[in-house]
Amino acid sequence: MTKAYIFDLFGTLAYYTNGKEIKELVGEDHERLLVSTLEDANISEKKKKKLIHLSRDYDVHLYDDSEEIIESLGKKFRIGMITNIYELSAIKFEEKYTSFLNKFDTLTFSCDVGLMKPDHRIFNYTLTNLLVKPEEAVMVGDNTKRDIIPAKELGMKTIFIDREKQRLEELIWQK
Repeated sequence: MTKAYIFDLFGTLAYYTNGKEIKELVGEDHERLLVSTLEDANISEKKKKKLIHLSRDYDVHLYDDSEEIIESLGKKFRIGMITNIYELSAIKFEEKYTSFLNKFDTLTFSCDVGLMKPDHRIFNYTLTNLLVKPEEAVMVGDNTKRDIIPAKELGMKTIFIDREKQRLEELIWQK
């Protein structure tokens, strides 16, 4: 029996605009920044300052059906999030969407826990916080390698979404 839904963030519930320069600047430091705070990341001060400056120029947005889905599912199920995210993006998202994030029973940001998907440990961390077994949870994500395969390996049910072709509400309500 399903007791919880766990969502990826970017590409599933939300998206970026104007983030191309940050991706280019991050380059080889991408994974390092996903699993640490900016202060703890082993990158130059010059690059840190440039990242902080560039972070002002991009924005984060929710897809138009995300809030309604989370609100509705939250009435019947435990709701979690697992996302590979830079600290600066997490701060920006938290500032803009505090009330949305408060609808979740647990939030697992890679930069906070030092793990990133597809590592099974980040999924297990979230399942433990939700107090559910893998077979009682559904993972919803847009990336086969990072979201769907590891969730299936752990015994979770999965829902894959391609936001260019699908709406979340269509996939959730057909289950």
